[in-house]
Amino acid sequence: MEQVFMVQDRRSGVLMLFDVSGVERLLGIELNYINWAIQSDGVFENPYWRVS
Repeated sequence: MEQVFMVQDRRSGVLMLFDVSGVERLLGIELNYINWAIQSDGVFENPYWRVS
């Protein structure tokens, strides 16, 4: 089963589901860093997106 991420647009509040390749394309960040942030802080956040 492929990993799925809940992504929230912090500007509009819209929630979306993305697979690995989709979240990497959206954020422009490699999956390893996103997973590290989620494991460390429970979430990856920047000014535009919140990923859990």
